[in-house]
Amino acid sequence: MEKCVFCGSSNMDLLIELDVHNHVCTMLPVEDDIYKMTVKVCNDCGLGMQIKNHDIKVEERYQNHFHYSPFSGVGAGKEWDEKVNAILALDIPKTSKIVEIGCSEGYLLHLLNKQGFTNLIGIEPSDYVDKNIVENGSIEIHKAFFTADYFKEKVDLFLLYNVFEHFDNPIAIFQAMAEQLADEGRIRIETPNLNKYCAQHTFYYSYPFYEKLAEHFGLKVVYVVERSNAIVVDFMKKTSKVQAVKCEYSVSDAVKRAKDYIADINFRYNEILHKLKEFLKDNNTVYMWGTSMIAISFIDGFKTEEDKSLIKKVIPIDSQEIRKGYKLPVISSPVVSPSSIAGTKVDGVIIATACVDEIKKALEKNNVVYKNVINLPYLLP
Repeated sequence: MEKCVFCGSSNMDLLIELDVHNHVCTMLPVEDDIYKMTVKVCNDCGLGMQIKNHDIKVEERYQNHFHYSPFSGVGAGKEWDEKVNAILALDIPKTSKIVEIGCSEGYLLHLLNKQGFTNLIGIEPSDYVDKNIVENGSIEIHKAFFTADYFKEKVDLFLLYNVFEHFDNPIAIFQAMAEQLADEGRIRIETPNLNKYCAQHTFYYSYPFYEKLAEHFGLKVVYVVERSNAIVVDFMKKTSKVQAVKCEYSVSDAVKRAKDYIADINFRYNEILHKLKEFLKDNNTVYMWGTSMIAISFIDGFKTEEDKSLIKKVIPIDSQEIRKGYKLPVISSPVVSPSSIAGTKVDGVIIATACVDEIKKALEKNNVVYKNVINLPYLLP
């Protein structure tokens, strides 16, 4: 019987169980390698966790991890400005020691540097850090995993945007940050909540859990923003002058919300899957931009031979070089790069990524002419 890694409780409920293709979940470039993704939630503390059914090493997972490339114009939306403005609103000195764990290309640190912040450090285990940032020297980049004894000097602001859910040992990492935090420093974490499921995510978080996590390590929650499937939380020491905020709902409330959300997702997924099948019937030549979880979750909905004949004709496109040449389930054509479709005409385009505006601009830039388009949202069946 599984036990919660935080509180040790065996009072666990099943949230979701899916068959997942490894390579499209950006774990390993292995065709048609499937494992069962199982997510359970602790009814006592509100922590969700993926019950591991694979033996993929964390180093391999990070080296093969799919990422958006804002320096290349993919994923460089207004959310970055919102992150910067939220940090500026803290009104901290420009010399504050700011550490971003899981900085990917270093785009946020780059934007903060442009705002005058001078003591910026990025920690990123993959090879995705933009070389211009490294060569410029204005931002200190460590190609490594964050550990408990990483910094000798105290840190004023830890930033973790959509990375805390990927860790195999988030509790230990949180403890390390708490121990290295300055007296008036803060930890800002943005993660999906119990309403968003992805094979890349090892843990799933709720507001009630974050309160318990803070209390356990002598911190308090001072800032929270909740969205439908994400949560942003700031932690500070209990001795800080900043007032704590209080969660007004229970762990059981958070679990119920998650289960209701899953039921709603299933209904919406089936509606959109029906529209996608009709779209493929009406369009003979079709490109599908995006080959990750969104695309595969819908491809997996084509169960019958008749359905498979519809999706089989799609030509998949991805701007990530690591994807080029991959064969997706059912689809005949391997993944191609955007440049290979430049100047072509097609009946329909499926956009299977959250970066809808960027993809439309890329299609225009490559002079791709299309009649119809359908956008697939992030929905897991």
